[in-house]
Parts: sequence; C-alpha cells; structure tokens
Amino acid sequence: MMEQSSSAHEHHGFGCVVRRIIIRLIPLIILMWLVGLATFATMIPRSPAIPAQRYDAMIVLTGGAKRIPAALELMRQHKADTLFISGVGNDFRVEDVDDVIPPELRKRVIYGMEAQSTLGNARETRDWLRSHPDYRRILIVTANYHMPRTQLLFHHYLAGYECDYFTVDPALFSLKDWPTHPNSLYLVLSEYNKWLVTLLHVYAGYDGL
Repeated sequence: MMEQSSSAHEHHGFGCVVRRIIIRLIPLIILMWLVGLATFATMIPRSPAIPAQRYDAMIVLTGGAKRIPAALELMRQHKADTLFISGVGNDFRVEDVDDVIPPELRKRVIYGMEAQSTLGNARETRDWLRSHPDYRRILIVTANYHMPRTQLLFHHYLAGYECDYFTVDPALFSLKDWPTHPNSLYLVLSEYNKWLVTLLHVYAGYDGL
C-alpha cells in the first residue's frame, strides 16, 4: 500500500511540474506568435510594380475577383504570351468567362481544373510547366495578402524556374489599417496561420494542408 501511495504521489508531483511548465510557456508562445504576426504583416507587398520584362508564361491563382482581370491587363501589355489560370474547378466551362476574357486572348489562356488550395495551385502549376519545358521565366499573379504563402510554396515547387510575382490589391482589404479593419484583420490572421502550417510543410514535410 505504501509503495502504491508513493507511486501515486510521484505521478501527481510530475503532473504538477508539467502543468507549471506549460502555464509558464503559454505567455512565451503567445509572445512569439504575436512577433511572428507582426513580421508576417511586413512581408505583405505594399504596392504592385509593373514588371519590366517579358515572361514565358503567366500564372494567376483563382480566389479573388480582381486577379484574372489584372493578369489579362498584363497580357494586353505583352508581358507573357500564355496565361495559365490555376484552380478554376472541375465544373468550369470556358463559356463562363466569355464576358471576362476578350476574344483576342482566349486562345492564349489555359485552365487548370484540379487545384483546390494554394498547395494545389503550386503542384498544378509545376505539373503544367513540366509539359512545357521551354517555359522557364514565370510571372505569378495573386492577392497581396496571399503573396507570402504563395511565394513560399512556389519557390519550393518551382525550384529551378525564374519566378517573379505581381500583387493585386483586393477591394475589401486594407493593408495600412489591417489591425482595425475587421475583414483585413481576419484575412491577415487567417493567412498568417496558414503560412505557419505551410512552413511546416515546406521545411518539415508536414502534408496536412
């Protein structure tokens, strides 16, 4: 009986030590998360710059109303000959974008229907580029708040390609006032947490994305 009592006492004591350690670590974890958030916010591009050079292909990631029009405008400026739209969905029909894509550009637009996430965009783009070995210089178009995670994934999956990025400023996102702008705050927090998971995927092989 005394041995059982001693064992239970030791187990209880160990549990108390673990709880105290966890309680003391919580403020440090929160502080590290907040510092990371502030750092992440500085990684979001402030303003788009029109690229000076031409590219072999342009990639635009679906998910925002202004992304495809921005990519089409770059096509009109002869920044690339081919546009790959990643993530249009399996139920997509070309007729759905007749009012968006002008006739003179339609033959130069390719649709990727498999991607359902940013990770899927990167993999889908990689697979498409493998079938076009002459394409080496790539311009990737997406929203500004989405850019840090996009760069992380595309740098990983398109290693060996020369990738540049063009940012689109969404209508309902304010980078300047994001801490006090509810929709902007939500987007930054959401993207930051996804970016942390993406770091695990890229550097530790975690595939729970």
